Amino acid sequence: MRLGVRGKLFLVSVIVIFAVALPSGVYLEITLRNWLESRIEDDLVRFAKVVGDALQRLPADADGAAVDDLADALGHSMGAQVTVLTDQGQVVGDSTRGLSPSDFARESLDREELVGARNDGYGIAIRYSPELGAQMEYVAIPAQAAGRNLLIRVAMPLSEVDQLARKLRFSILAAGALGLVLAIFMSGLSSQLIYRTVRHLIEKTQAIATGEKGLRVNVVSSDELGGLAGSINALAEALEMQVAELALERDRFMAVLNGMSEGVIALNENKRITVVNQAAMRLLGLTVSPVGKTLLEAVRIPALAELFEHQAADEAQSVEFDSTGRAPRRIMAQISARRAGVDSVVVLHDVSELRRLETIRRDFVANVSHELRTPVGIIAGSAESLQEGAIEHPTAAQKFVEAIARNAKRLDQLIADLLDLSRIEAGRQRIEPQVMPVAPAVRKAAEAIERKAADKRQKIVVRCDENLIAQADPKALDQILFNYLDNAVKYTPEGGRIQVSAELLGDRVRIEVADNGPGIPPKHQPRVFERFYRVDPGRSRDLGGTGLGLAIVKNLAEAMEGQVGVAPVEPHGSSFWLILPGAASKLGGVA
Repeated sequence: MRLGVRGKLFLVSVIVIFAVALPSGVYLEITLRNWLESRIEDDLVRFAKVVGDALQRLPADADGAAVDDLADALGHSMGAQVTVLTDQGQVVGDSTRGLSPSDFARESLDREELVGARNDGYGIAIRYSPELGAQMEYVAIPAQAAGRNLLIRVAMPLSEVDQLARKLRFSILAAGALGLVLAIFMSGLSSQLIYRTVRHLIEKTQAIATGEKGLRVNVVSSDELGGLAGSINALAEALEMQVAELALERDRFMAVLNGMSEGVIALNENKRITVVNQAAMRLLGLTVSPVGKTLLEAVRIPALAELFEHQAADEAQSVEFDSTGRAPRRIMAQISARRAGVDSVVVLHDVSELRRLETIRRDFVANVSHELRTPVGIIAGSAESLQEGAIEHPTAAQKFVEAIARNAKRLDQLIADLLDLSRIEAGRQRIEPQVMPVAPAVRKAAEAIERKAADKRQKIVVRCDENLIAQADPKALDQILFNYLDNAVKYTPEGGRIQVSAELLGDRVRIEVADNGPGIPPKHQPRVFERFYRVDPGRSRDLGGTGLGLAIVKNLAEAMEGQVGVAPVEPHGSSFWLILPGAASKLGGVA
């Protein structure tokens, strides 16, 4: 059944009355009962303390009759039941029993109020008393009198609380009934007066509220309802314009924010996030929008939270921290100066690459300076010795000249390697991968290093399929293989064995140079392809290494979309490998 305005007004009135009267009545009854019980409890506690004080004033030789008389007198004056028990449960005085103390029964110490008094120094309970035929509230406390440990219990009936609750309930019901009658009368009268106009206003405003454009209220009366209709129409026009402008501004704002590479986070005065763009979520490793959360709820980054806490009012501040996502980054956060009534805005910059490049630059300058200092110093020292007269001694002069030539060659090699590395990293060295056989390149590198290996009585073994084909730049591959073999010959002792092998792994080609030299400790393996990094710096310089060969190898391999790495060889030795894109499957044959 569909209700009209009249029925709705009536129903709303009834619901309002019941919604207000019933909870109010229940709340008032509960509040009143709790207040009265609290007052009674306070009175009982006070009465119990009075009884305790009175018992302490009894003489030390006072008997049970004196205690019972005192309980009767105090219970009568207080209007409460006063019971005095020993700590064993024996009743020695009760204001509601007309027996002598010797006739009193033993009281159960399991009563809630007695247990509380014995354990906590204070106990309270509410229960029905069969002896008095009423709901009672009991309070018990411990006391000492006449040289004994006693328990004092004071109780009062709750009948007054029940009477007041019944009166309040009746008053609320009467007021509700009267309100219901008035509601019926007023709803009928009002529905007759404003039914049609209100119904039209409701229908139109509901349609406008749903977002329909161009709707207007057609009311031509000049009374308050007509004025309301005109206001609704004006409001609808203004609302449509504001919504359109806000939507446009929102779209522009979010497009700009999401198009930024920098992260942006805005917090209101309650320290809750109001705006966050995609870059900020990416930098902080967030997968769900944190809008509405506090900063600490969204991300556990103390440095960022501290930046907001210590935001200055006169200048922008910044801090750097490491993000905790899957890909850790170095983030610089900069917060604007604090202004009243304006959200705090922080901008996040990913400075990981910048800091990495700064570290590389510092290390590069330090390493180059170190590498240049030794040969330059030897050349300068040898030249000074020759100038000071050593040139007149053929044997000494020959040694100094050889030192100059040797270190000049070392400088030349270092500069050449630096230039090669610079060209590769800058992309100025042309790398043109092409389909090429692997076996000839492996044999060519082995032949180029064969004489040097023969001088150390080393054996080079080549194992490579003749028809193995890779996608590589021939010159770059030659340089990589020669570098691998040259290092293997340098660091493998005399009589050692070096093996070069190549195989197809899926759609990739793996080339490996393994030796039985001293090997590389695990802690050094991740860094051997860094520029100027040496496992044994002194030995490397003695063998003529510049510390750039493996760095060049890594850059050449990456330029060909390949990978490099090092692995240990059991029982000792190292295996340097290169993985390149394959161009065909393995067909068979061994070199």
